[in-house]
Amino acid sequence: MTRPFDPAKLDGGIKAYALDESSGLSAEARQMLDEAAKCATAVGNLCFAWSVLEGKIDTFIEVVLSCPVEGVADAMLAIIPARDKTRIALALGNLSRLSDEWFEVLKWCIAKTDGDLRSRRNRVVHDPLWVGSDGIKRVQRKTARNSGDFSEVREETSEAEIWALVEDVQSMVVRFDCLLAPTRKRDWKAELEKHNLMPKL
Repeated sequence: MTRPFDPAKLDGGIKAYALDESSGLSAEARQMLDEAAKCATAVGNLCFAWSVLEGKIDTFIEVVLSCPVEGVADAMLAIIPARDKTRIALALGNLSRLSDEWFEVLKWCIAKTDGDLRSRRNRVVHDPLWVGSDGIKRVQRKTARNSGDFSEVREETSEAEIWALVEDVQSMVVRFDCLLAPTRKRDWKAELEKHNLMPKL
């Protein structure tokens, strides 16, 4: 494990220092940095999983559009913000609905992605994480609109909580893929049930 460079010791290059007893850090400080590194790994995996989910929504739109000219959907999707893509996927899903049940599952997936998953992901990715002797906390800083009063809220979080979110995002990727199963001549509902991912509507 290494720690970031110390600007006071910078001599034209960036250096990293080993985190062992000779580093001068206490055992508690080394443990906190180890916890931070584990969280960083989990957050990195969350970012990767979210990227895959956004790509799967792009794929859903491309498949439903079925544009005969290659690259048209890619060109269009490249300039559309991610939140707008979920609304587009919903509208296209409504127009091409395979069944009412299929569309209800699609609506559930989009609502879950745009609501719960996006909110939880944003809190983990954008809120500062504070690692101390009393655990890991997400720090939310807020300034009141009218009064300008500043507040800071620290909420407990954990590496396990971040990994649970990674799993939830990955499960949603699979759900979107299952909704596209008919394009592969497979039953979408059977695919969801096979993965135990059929939502309770």
